[in-house]
Amino acid sequence: NELNIDENNYLQVLGSTQSLIKDTTSVAEEKKQSLSSSPFPYTQPIQKIFYGVPGCGKSHNVDEIINKAVAKKEDRTRQIIRVVFHSDYTNSDFVGQIMPYVKDGIEYRFQAGPFTRILKHAYQEHSKPFFLVIEELNRGNAAAIFGDLFQLLDRDKNGFSTYSVNNPDIASFIMSKDDYHNDKTVPETVEVGGDKWILDTPIRLPPNLSILATMNTSDQNVFTLDNAFQRRWDMEY
Repeated sequence: NELNIDENNYLQVLGSTQSLIKDTTSVAEEKKQSLSSSPFPYTQPIQKIFYGVPGCGKSHNVDEIINKAVAKKEDRTRQIIRVVFHSDYTNSDFVGQIMPYVKDGIEYRFQAGPFTRILKHAYQEHSKPFFLVIEELNRGNAAAIFGDLFQLLDRDKNGFSTYSVNNPDIASFIMSKDDYHNDKTVPETVEVGGDKWILDTPIRLPPNLSILATMNTSDQNVFTLDNAFQRRWDMEY
């Protein structure tokens, strides 16, 4: 009475607050159920650098991990892509670039690099694990080779990239039927592995795509990896 609170107004505000809490809880529950029913069964991708002197078993450890996950030899050509970094290796080699395409004349299309190809495979088949293997990670300028894809290396608890990048070339290739080039014409909307894609769909690493790398620590004529790049990987000596 001293605060002169109107009982009807108080009950009205209380009811609105309870309704807001209920709606917020409902949205959170729907999001939780959506994540639990995700078509990607993998939520713990491996993102690891094996480092040490030459001949200490770095590539052998990589192969052991892959052999356990990909048992059939016929699946290895699609589920594993291996690259070797070197001083002349560039972002265009890794991601892809516009190249002449000869078929009934000369056209210019996006030709996908190993990163973009394995990314497309992973999105097409949610139920299988895929591996991008980078040998001699520090023999090339890794930060320059990854470019803006550096942003994708942070992963959330569900295995997806925490942050995304927009790249219409990569998106158009994922939406294309060809496994090496983007198609001449791409529809506005394409279903890829059960998901609808458009050219503006943000690019993220899916949870069924692991990245394994090896790094030589004994040679002096190699590039150094900065701390911001290294912290996004598990390191094993």
